[in-house]
Amino acid sequence: MAELFRRRRLPHWEKPNATYFVTACLAGSIPSRGLLSIRRSVERASGLRPVGDVAVRRWQRARDRQAFIQREHWLDACPCVRWFADERLARLASDAIRFHAGIRYDLHAFVVMPSHIHCVISPRGGSERSLRRGRLSELGSITHSLKSFIAHEARRLAGFKCEFWQQESYDHLVRSEEELERIVRYVEHNPVKAGLCRMADQWEFSSAAPPLPP
Repeated sequence: MAELFRRRRLPHWEKPNATYFVTACLAGSIPSRGLLSIRRSVERASGLRPVGDVAVRRWQRARDRQAFIQREHWLDACPCVRWFADERLARLASDAIRFHAGIRYDLHAFVVMPSHIHCVISPRGGSERSLRRGRLSELGSITHSLKSFIAHEARRLAGFKCEFWQQESYDHLVRSEEELERIVRYVEHNPVKAGLCRMADQWEFSSAAPPLPP
């Protein structure tokens, strides 16, 4: 099976017929001290090496998880930018995520938080051939078009003139059914963890919310 590794400032592993946990953050949502703290933590972890019988891949996942935990803390507790606190923009993002579900991707879970969005998706249109040719992957195409549409419509609705999204998104390859269930629970309970509601199904802009009446 073909597998694509692409790197800008963040590493991205992609495979055909896979499921991904994607996070997209608003530009400026993490304060500068938060970015510095995360970068220093990653640099310290990168300078260490696995000890004893710890597998390299397992050690790498543990290191990445620590960076994820720190990033989520800053996004939930101390965000500088909270544009999705505006219900119009949160509804826009929620509707956009749902729009191509069942067409371009299978949507397992999502949430729109005040400072970022989480999605768990399985792209439908990727192929080994497109990965070998080095074209924009299906995951990259989905993420790009989704973020572009939301940014364009948010500027139209709210008159934003500045950059809307952080330049890169974070994506994680889901490796098992057990991990998928754990990530879906995390995504849908993110508003509860952040103190935005008491129960996951109370948050309107999430896959945990009950469907709206016709």
